Amino acid sequence: MLEISCEREERYPDTSGQQSRRRKRKRNRNFPVEDNSEPERTFRPYNYFIGFRVDNPQLVENLRRVQEAVVENAPQLQRAMISPATFHITLAVLKLATEDDVKTATEALSGCDLTTDIPLEVPFASLGHFDNEVLFAKPAPGDSLDQIYVLRRKLVNIYSAYDEFEVVDRKEYHPHLTLFKLIPKKFRCEVKKILPEWYEEHKLNVFGTQRVDDVKLLAMMKPKAVCGFYHSVASFQLLVRECQAFSLEYEEEFGIY
Repeated sequence: MLEISCEREERYPDTSGQQSRRRKRKRNRNFPVEDNSEPERTFRPYNYFIGFRVDNPQLVENLRRVQEAVVENAPQLQRAMISPATFHITLAVLKLATEDDVKTATEALSGCDLTTDIPLEVPFASLGHFDNEVLFAKPAPGDSLDQIYVLRRKLVNIYSAYDEFEVVDRKEYHPHLTLFKLIPKKFRCEVKKILPEWYEEHKLNVFGTQRVDDVKLLAMMKPKAVCGFYHSVASFQLLVRECQAFSLEYEEEFGIY
């Protein structure tokens, strides 16, 4: 009986441990161990912004000449050139996940104090860059530029009070009108930097002035309008403080309410 028992053990070695491991592996595949770690947040890019359009024909034409000069020196930059139809100044950038967020952002903008101390007429003089990867026209220093900073701060303050969506609030805000942008990185395989000598002759030019009558909530991801500009969700008129005061006095004097 013992010999038979040993023969059986040799013919049929004990595989219970292997079978057990197989069963465990199978169970693990069918029933993965519960992961209690926090799920990764889905990345959503910033998709809306508030700003004003730059569409003064003479100003746009002068800036287009700068673009032509750069492309003449580096034809590869044609792909990184910003369309003149989309020229603008950004005041605030938002991340709105739902249509309800868009509605809330619109209502918040309608309640924002969009008054300025002077009519907003923004002169553009000289060019600047961010790390030679973004080339832009700079608003000239003065009262109008100061008013842009004031508007920016009002918008950031009012949107920062909402938990539903995110607003970019960088400590350093540089109003600028982008002409070329080597971001995303796919453009850098052809041209690493936008060299200053390509636009040197235009660097200190006075390009023109843009009168700003309204600010807009604009969608980055939606199809462009027929005119080529960004899709406008809402537009709100800028009011000049002195004019508003005069209007109220006029209404009180003549009983117009």
